[in-house]
Amino acid sequence: MTPDVTAQTFLSVAAIDGTYAVGDNIDITVTWDEAVYVTGTPTLALSNGATATYQSGTGTAALIFRYTVVEGDTDSNDLSVSSYNGILQDAAGNTAGAASGDLGAVSIEENSPTMAITSTVIDGNTSTAETLTITFTANESTNNFVFSDITVTGGSIAQSDFTATNPSTYTVIFTPSADGSCTVIVAAGAFTDAAGNGNTGAQFQFNHYTPLTLSSFTTSHIVGTVIHHTPNYQLALEHLDNIDGLSVAPLLSDFMIGTLDAVSNAVYMEYSLQAIIDDINAIGSATQPQRGDFYGGGVVYYIFESGDIGYVAGETHGLIAAVEDQGVGVAWQANGVAGTGSYYVETGATATAIGTGSTNTTTIIGFLEDLGELPYAAGIARAYNGGGFNDWFLPSKIELNKMRAYRATINTTAAANGGSDFSTDEYWSSTEISLEIAFSKLFFNGNPLEYFKSTGYRVRAARAF
Repeated sequence: MTPDVTAQTFLSVAAIDGTYAVGDNIDITVTWDEAVYVTGTPTLALSNGATATYQSGTGTAALIFRYTVVEGDTDSNDLSVSSYNGILQDAAGNTAGAASGDLGAVSIEENSPTMAITSTVIDGNTSTAETLTITFTANESTNNFVFSDITVTGGSIAQSDFTATNPSTYTVIFTPSADGSCTVIVAAGAFTDAAGNGNTGAQFQFNHYTPLTLSSFTTSHIVGTVIHHTPNYQLALEHLDNIDGLSVAPLLSDFMIGTLDAVSNAVYMEYSLQAIIDDINAIGSATQPQRGDFYGGGVVYYIFESGDIGYVAGETHGLIAAVEDQGVGVAWQANGVAGTGSYYVETGATATAIGTGSTNTTTIIGFLEDLGELPYAAGIARAYNGGGFNDWFLPSKIELNKMRAYRATINTTAAANGGSDFSTDEYWSSTEISLEIAFSKLFFNGNPLEYFKSTGYRVRAARAF
């Protein structure tokens, strides 16, 4: 008898046409020209990187392999068999011929559709609207998303307000029922895509509050609009213009202000409405800068008192020192007056009082800039832009005296904010004494000096708030 040494000839691979989703089984039939005997559990390598596992058929010419689609498998519009792995033989022990081929119109779509829920208020934020349009946007078409797939808390929706804009976009009107948290939910598996994949879950949450009857208020310290309150007396100020320059600050011990909301431009606080009405004018004094505070680009060193220029009853204003010197060895005036034979010019910046340094500085600059003056004390002070401010000036005589008096406080805060200590040398003021002389101060012992404008001294700028 002649031994059988010829391997089975592969004939075909086949599966039922269709689009298969996660959890679906695809049975693949592989056919040879004679009976095939299976040892172990052979597999088929598929074109999307997945595998099909042997199920049945040993001893016949057609073997059945099964592929179960799972989440994460690669989609395919034309699935095919690349090869088989394992032991397949005929009765004589010859290895079955290689198997490969297209499975026909077999497609794999395994990604679960997603649903984005949005509205005019951002997820997690606050709304005072009486109704909100909620929009549902699927990442692919679905023909079976319906009104009953939506569940809500904190309000209600109506079938009559449910609209399908297109196969992937839907809207509904949500009406809050009370102040507090509101949610709109689409549960996982509520609808499917064309392949039958169930959706992933989605949730949208916002806080609804009814506007207060106290719609707005303005004081010398706070300008804003109260937009809502919660049952535990949480308030929000909308379009908060200022709290004396502070967007976030501690107020009274029982009036706590929160972080400025970048979306709604609201600041959230916990306080009773009646206490707001009673104490709103007292809030300002609790939030004002104090001597030694780092504020307005420098260190607060003097608070205006009655009689000072810039003092306003019921408000807090004062002087701020720069955190470092702006110049060393700088003249009050360095050039002569062209065509006159005079080395100096008399500017008229003779004011000495608190609140006059800025005017002095402007006056000096008006004279010396026209003369093409070299770098000089008032110009250097005005050019400083600490904290992003451009209204710095050379302090007047008394403003410089106050700066020297509180130099230890200024030094401590300046050092903590990237600045440096005062020198013990002389510092210029903006106060002119005469044609040739201006006022300065020796910080070592506090001695007042009246010296030639061409002398090189230090400059420390100030500004008012």
